[in-house]
Amino acid sequence: MNTVRERRLQSDYARLRNLISGFQPKLAIETTRGTPPETYLMVLKGRSIAEVKGKEVIFCKQQHLKIELGAEYPAMPPLVTFLTPIFHPHVWPQNNVVCLGPWNVTETLDNLVIRLYSIAVFDPNHINWKSVANQEAAVWASRNQHLFPLAHLSSTEAARSLQPIQGWYESA
Repeated sequence: MNTVRERRLQSDYARLRNLISGFQPKLAIETTRGTPPETYLMVLKGRSIAEVKGKEVIFCKQQHLKIELGAEYPAMPPLVTFLTPIFHPHVWPQNNVVCLGPWNVTETLDNLVIRLYSIAVFDPNHINWKSVANQEAAVWASRNQHLFPLAHLSSTEAARSLQPIQGWYESA
């Protein structure tokens, strides 16, 4: 018998595969673990920032990340970790875990992946200046907003099938 969680995991997997088919080669699933998948290793292809050394910006062309859907998912947020270096206001520098902001249980995995891509490429609509995980990256990004976004996903039929993308929620 399928639990509500298993049905959600199956639905998320199907939606994510559909999304990726519309955005290849910019989005790819490297591997999954579980049936239905609970862990994803993914590749996001687009310009992002690996490191900033003084005035030198070291860009990278792709990011590898891990998405873990824990036992309490979707009630609790996924754990998202960048596996390649990234310099970003919403990524903790100690462990490369993404600060997703307040979690909305209705956000589907395909929407989360679009949001993660937007975060990786510094889409200004996905930077919450009031809540940062990496202060150094936030200071640098606030001074260099004219550079953003660093990349885009092009519009496709797959994008039109998505729910509205979840953004940052402002707390009082």
